[in-house]
Amino acid sequence: MRIKNNKFFKFMIVMVFSSFTFLVNAEEALELGITEDVKKTAFNNMNYLMAQSLVKAKEKLAKDGKFYPFGAALFGGGKVRYVWADVGVEPEKLPPPNLALPAIRKTLHVNAVKEQIVASAVYYILEDTKPDGSPSSKIVVELEHLPGVAVARAIEYEVVNGAIIYGNSGEKEFPPKIFVKSEAESKGSKQ
Repeated sequence: MRIKNNKFFKFMIVMVFSSFTFLVNAEEALELGITEDVKKTAFNNMNYLMAQSLVKAKEKLAKDGKFYPFGAALFGGGKVRYVWADVGVEPEKLPPPNLALPAIRKTLHVNAVKEQIVASAVYYILEDTKPDGSPSSKIVVELEHLPGVAVARAIEYEVVNGAIIYGNSGEKEFPPKIFVKSEAESKGSKQ
């Protein structure tokens, strides 16, 4: 087996390293003193990132009827780059999507800690059942911004006669997962 050019092997190494948990320090987030102006700027940047990257999710959904989780990063100059966990890996060899999410978050986190990105987005599909028993599918987007603003957005959709029909959407704030310091990073900055 050639390890040097084996993308699946590299992906699995990232998966192993991403299994380390990161702790959100709530006191640190409160100390940031996020003002309404900062929050407004954060939402403007996250909205821009989502407008740029949602296109990719919708294209993949229209083409394949689904998509594998991926990430997007917004750089200071307005450039958007993507984190694709499934590129170069045969579909039958991909781990379940929920196992790819930590690797995507870890990749974005590394760039956030290095202050290379100002906002991030993590995309995945959530399949559930409605109260009436019918299937429910949503595109979920976890958006985060540098000062610690984080919001998850969900867009319902269904496939009708091969066409994607989008429905209701919602939003909820959550504790950041990307723009946080790990326990080791926090200890290192205090020394």
